[in-house]
Amino acid sequence: MRLAALPLLLLPALAACAGTAPRDNPVTWPFYAARAAAEDPGYAARRAEVERLVKSDPPAFWAEVDAGGGPTLSAAYAAAGVPPARQPYVLAALSADDQIYGSNYPLLIAAFMANGS
Repeated sequence: MRLAALPLLLLPALAACAGTAPRDNPVTWPFYAARAAAEDPGYAARRAEVERLVKSDPPAFWAEVDAGGGPTLSAAYAAAGVPPARQPYVLAALSADDQIYGSNYPLLIAAFMANGS
């Protein structure tokens, strides 16, 4: 049974070897979000605002993702502190994996928070 957990423990190491910058690998985003939560006292408030924005009207939010931008998406970037240079990458990841992010709010929120400052 203990060996079954081994792949989960190796996941961060494998993600680090993926050949991209750590923040460019969506597999590592939850780890960045967890680290940010521990280091930043304002993280919880920013995360709550991102959560409110993406959950307030999911169809409208995903329509903005499909359109490449909009007021709710911009507000989520701002709340998470995602710099303008990172926003296209986050948008591309959300667009490419909308089936994964659309049904998983914690992962969706982590995508914003891990790319924020």
